[in-house]
Amino acid sequence: MMWSEKEYWNKARLYIRRAQSARADEGLYPFWMALAMEFVARAALSKVSPVLNADPNQVDNIYYGGL
Repeated sequence: MMWSEKEYWNKARLYIRRAQSARADEGLYPFWMALAMEFVARAALSKVSPVLNADPNQVDNIYYGGL
């Protein structure tokens, strides 16, 4: 499923690994960490309900997330 908790965690772990490969004083380190934090938050929302990650302006997304 596109909005699964596991997929979001895997994506966050990938971005954390990329951040760890960059130096802390480079611009890419905070970039990768910011992306990782977004996916950690999305994983937490998906644990409650995948619908929470849907765009509220698009009914099809909400319907898909509720399946």
